[in-house]
Amino acid sequence: MNPEIAGMRISRSIRSVEDGMDELIALSGELLAEVARARVATENEAHEGQRPLTRVANMHKSLMEARSELVRAHSDLSKLAVRMDIPYQCPKHAMLDGDDVERAVA
Repeated sequence: MNPEIAGMRISRSIRSVEDGMDELIALSGELLAEVARARVATENEAHEGQRPLTRVANMHKSLMEARSELVRAHSDLSKLAVRMDIPYQCPKHAMLDGDDVERAVA
């Protein structure tokens, strides 16, 4: 497999994973909201729903951390493509944790 083909395959895969993670994060947020609303709607004591609510919130936080790692991996791969002179296409600017990561568009 030549570098251009590898780059196209990785580009397609990383975009797919990013989209999937975003959807999973959205679903996780919806679950968190539903658990909180269910506690109120069933008129249970707040402490009764705290443990599962905390577990879902922790899972959501872990997903956000994983998404951040994916963005970092994407940035690293983009830099590698530049060094190897492999054409790729990403947004001209991306931000993560306040760090500006410039990406050339081939």
